[in-house]
Formats: sequence, structure tokens, C-alpha cells
Amino acid sequence: PGKRNAAARGRDCRQTAQALTAMWSAPSLIVPPATSAVTLDALKEFVRVDVGTPYFDGQLAAFAEVATHHIEAMCGIRLVPQTVELSADDWDSLARLPIGPVTAITSIHYRDQTGAEQLLSPALYELAGSGLARAIRPSFGAQWPVALAASGAIQVRLVAGYAALPGPLWAAVLYLAADLFAFRETAVTGAAAQAIPMSATVEATLANYRIWL
Repeated sequence: PGKRNAAARGRDCRQTAQALTAMWSAPSLIVPPATSAVTLDALKEFVRVDVGTPYFDGQLAAFAEVATHHIEAMCGIRLVPQTVELSADDWDSLARLPIGPVTAITSIHYRDQTGAEQLLSPALYELAGSGLARAIRPSFGAQWPVALAASGAIQVRLVAGYAALPGPLWAAVLYLAADLFAFRETAVTGAAAQAIPMSATVEATLANYRIWL
């Protein structure tokens, strides 16, 4: 019975996570980051390419960008500050934001029962929580207005990303970009062809920087 209960709880958690994720749209980039997660010089030093040698600059910059996007997608985070917009189906979804670290809410728009778009006054809500576990909740004494019962009825524009990138994430970008540079193909060819696995070091590093819904 204990094993069956544990399995049932596991299924419930997975179903809840899937349901929460389904209530949010994928983030749309509104204002791109002003800087990269790692500098080109730092990456060149990491892969032991002379900083003064420009021959691999284009490749390395591209690999750093790919590594950054991969880590962001895998963890549900943004490495450097940027403005994104997400849509939610209902106000309850705002109890857990699917992206982080969120540092500011730029605006919240919603469709009222007539389908007209409305701007929600910033005085009516506040950003709660800390780290990667953040929420938007009504301000003291306020309550959410009635929104149209429709997919994507609420649009949240926010700023997400680390003002100072934590060392482990900085290192993860370097490791992953270096792997991409070392293995220019997406798979090892030959009799035993296989996909090149992500470094175990990178996977272990990212475990503490994922948003678990």
C-alpha cells in the first residue's frame, strides 16, 4: 500500500505540474538583454584560445548564445535581465510564476467579461516570494477583477534575470559552450553513433537553479 500511495502521489505531482505549466504561454521576448551571460574573452580563455586571435570569435559567440538559451529553456530561468511577456488563463496561475528570477512586474493587462483589454493598476498587486519561487498577489485589501474565462486572458509583462550571474551558472555556460566548440557535430559518428551528452558537471550545477512547477 505504501508503494502504491507513493506512486499515486508522484503521479499527482506530475499531473499538477503539467496543469500549472499548461496555464501559461511560452515567454515572448520584449526587451532583449543588454549583455551576454559570459564575455567572449572569458570563453576564449576557458577553451584556451588566444584572446588576441579573432578566427574563432564568431563560432564562440554563437556557441555561448546557444548554451545560454539551452540552460534557460532547461531550467525555466533567464540568466541576464530582460523583459518578457507571458499569458495566463486565470488569476490563480499568478500564484506561481513559471520563469525567474523575476525582479519587477512591468504591467498586467487582462480581458474583462466583455472581451475588452484592461490595464490593471500597479496599486492592486505586488510581487511576492523570493529567489526562483515568486508570485504575484493582490495588494492588501485588494482583489483580482473578474477576467474573461478564456485562454491567455491575462498578459503579464515582467523583468527576469540575474543582476549578478551566480558563479555556478556562469561556469555552466562556459562548460556547455566549450563542449559545443570541442564537438562541432551534434552526434558522435561511427559504428556506435550517439548524441553527445551534456556534461555531468553542467547537469549537477543546474540542479539548484531550476524552477520546479
